[in-house]
Amino acid sequence: ERIEAETDIRNTTKLAEIVEVSLSAIYQARKENKFHLDWAYLVSMKYKLNFEWLTQGRGPAQFDDTERKQIELDFLIDIEEWINSEKKKEPDYLPWFRLEFSRKFPEFKAWKEKKDSESSEDTSVQQVNVA
Repeated sequence: ERIEAETDIRNTTKLAEIVEVSLSAIYQARKENKFHLDWAYLVSMKYKLNFEWLTQGRGPAQFDDTERKQIELDFLIDIEEWINSEKKKEPDYLPWFRLEFSRKFPEFKAWKEKKDSESSEDTSVQQVNVA
């Protein structure tokens, strides 16, 4: 109901297209009375909807850009606070977290490697220009 209220998704074909699954996957989920969180994420991103509202009915349906940025910032602050609390218990927690995060999110690992490579290229260019 919430999806229909805030999007142009009116049938399973359109939903399947947006969440990039087969129609049979949609029908199976309906049969089991499930809506996968990754589907909700894809719908929320495409239509700029509040994920919590979409999945739980809490909060506004949509945020303006300032509110969305604040929510993202709050989330990152929560992660930082959690990591810092874990580091107090286990000083080597951060290297472990970085490794596990890279394993869980290979896209981040690839992005980081590219960023580091570009950064080192920029440093090389600066050094060449100075000499």
